[in-house]
This record gives sequence, structure tokens and C-alpha cells, in this order.
Amino acid sequence: MNKFGFIMFTPEVKDLKEYAPTIYRRPANQIKKTLEAFPSAEVARVMNLKSITGAKAEGILATTWLLPEQYLEMSHSKILGKILDAARVCVREGASIVGLGGYNSIVLPGAGLTIAQNMPVGVTNGNSYTIMSAIEGVDTIIDRLGYRKEDLDLVVIGASGSIGSVIIEMLADAPYKSITICGRNKVRLEGKANKIFKATGKQLLISTDAKQCAKTCDVIISATSTPERILEPEDFKSGSIVCDVALPHDVSESTAKERPDVYVFEGGLVEIPHGHRITPDVLKNFKLPRNWNFACLAETALLALEGYQSNFSLDRISVENVRYISGLAQKHGFRTAPYKNSLGYIGDEWINQFCRDQSSARAESPQSA
Repeated sequence: MNKFGFIMFTPEVKDLKEYAPTIYRRPANQIKKTLEAFPSAEVARVMNLKSITGAKAEGILATTWLLPEQYLEMSHSKILGKILDAARVCVREGASIVGLGGYNSIVLPGAGLTIAQNMPVGVTNGNSYTIMSAIEGVDTIIDRLGYRKEDLDLVVIGASGSIGSVIIEMLADAPYKSITICGRNKVRLEGKANKIFKATGKQLLISTDAKQCAKTCDVIISATSTPERILEPEDFKSGSIVCDVALPHDVSESTAKERPDVYVFEGGLVEIPHGHRITPDVLKNFKLPRNWNFACLAETALLALEGYQSNFSLDRISVENVRYISGLAQKHGFRTAPYKNSLGYIGDEWINQFCRDQSSARAESPQSA
């Protein structure tokens, strides 16, 4: 049976309550210091993972323990050391490929390559499947709501990052009314826009104001690497579709409750073939339905099921990698998950009500008169 490793971090202090209670009970001013000094360790196993082809795999989940802000505050050498220690935990337990979850793959320049150079097994950052699942999710919702891309303005926030950059490459030819790329570094955005224009002839709009983009666009894909929320309930246009790919999330948890006129959902979630379990369930604070998981972890599992032992999705992710992992997902029975947000699963009843409300709002608007 093939084994894979996956390196986690601690999204929020409250997550320590379940699987690191001794740390959680410490005074707030000591928690970060404790996490920085605490050795990386295995925290759970993925058991009984079986593909529809009959292939099987087992996963070792290890953590650096670090909080998102620590990845921005600590020295690169210390962060790299923590990630390498966690990767070695997985390798000692027999992993033939190791995935880098969340901040472990995006904060340090070339981190994936550096880790791969120090590992005797393959390494992936898991972002290829995250990208594919986000795009598939948005496309499906547009169809479900009866929208037309030709009538919609799209923005990708975090467009110069590893995930957002490739999402833009894959969507550049999509027939949206307009496409805006948004990020903090205008020079990098201009470089991306020029590259897309030379390749496709598509003229992209550029912005460094995420809130303004959210207020004016119909489809928002947010994939930043910032540790805090950047978008609040009041920032969205009524009737818009919001795909939050970031972890920790870019969109305030209160948005789903306060803005029923906005279709906000968590991107990068996939449904894995039934029967597997995570012991202990260190992901339960994310309130994922059974057999759902993050696409970055799922990508690592897919590569293990395929017997893939080389590096994948490191440094610059390619469109070809995204399409390859999408093919593996179909082969092994993985698929983009039904949708959820901070309120829970988004079912047909909610979608139908959303459509009715939007139809009524359009009928009552001055432009419809």
C-alpha cells in the first residue's frame, strides 16, 4: 500500500483545544513561543483510503504547529526547519510523497523546491487540485443560478500568488464581460496582464483595492495568503458569487449570515470516495461533511494512489499540472464537493430561494421598469 504524508499548520488558536490541549491552556502570550519550540509531530492518520480503481493508500498527517501569523513573523530559516522536521516525520513512517498544506507551500520563496532537495521522496504543494476545484465550483454555480458569463464581471484577488496566478491563466479565455486581477503588487500584476495579453489577446483590468473590486464585480475568487479577513459583509454586490479559496479564509464568517443575497462558498474542497477515516479527526473544527477534504490534501492522496513518487506542483504551477491532477481525480473517483460556507452545507433549497430572491430583486429594480 502506498503511503503519503501531509504537513499541516494551526489555522487558529482555538484549533489547539482538540489536539493540543496542554498548549491551548497556556497563557495567550506564551502560546506562540510554545508552538515555535514544540517539535513537529504526527497528529493523525488517514486510513482505508480506496480508489474506485481498487488502489489503496494511507496518509500520515504531521504538523509544524505554527499559526498563520508566525509564518510571517519568524525567520525563513526557522520556518523551513519546522517544515523539514514535519516532512521527515512523514518519511520515517513510510511516505513516498509529501504534500505541503497551506502556508507551508506559499510563504517561503521556493520553499517546495528547497524541501524537495532535502527529501528522498516526492513533494507537492497541493495547489493544482485546489485551482481546479475552485474553477469547477464557480462554473457549476454560474450554471445552477442561470447566469451567463458574458454578463458577469470577474475578479481574482491574490492574482499574483501561486494559486491566483494560475486561475487567471486558466480563465483568461473564458467569456466573462471583464476580468480584473487584484493584488498588492501592481508591478507584478502588470507583468501578469502583459503575459496574458501576449498569449491570448485578452485585456485584463488591474486593481490593488480588493474591497472596491468586491463591490463592483459579480464573481469574486479570493486566494490571498494574508492571515486575516480582508472582505466583510458590506463589501459585496447583491447577487454576486464569492469563492473563498484562502485558508485562513479571506471572507468574514458573518458574510453568509448577514448577506443571504450573496452566494459565498469555500473553494478548494473535494469529495473523496467513501470509506476512509481520519484518526483522530483533527479536521473536525472545519466542520467538513464526512468524506470531504481539502483539495491540497486530496492531491497528495491522488498522487499516492497513482504510485507517483516524483515532485509535483512545485515552484511555478503549470496549467498542464492542473489538468493532469483533474484527470487523476476522475480516474480515482474524487470530485469537487457540493458547496458549504460558515453556515454549513448549501443545498438545493437554499439555492432555489436565492434564485427566487434574485429574480424578484431584478423585477423590482428601476432598470427593469
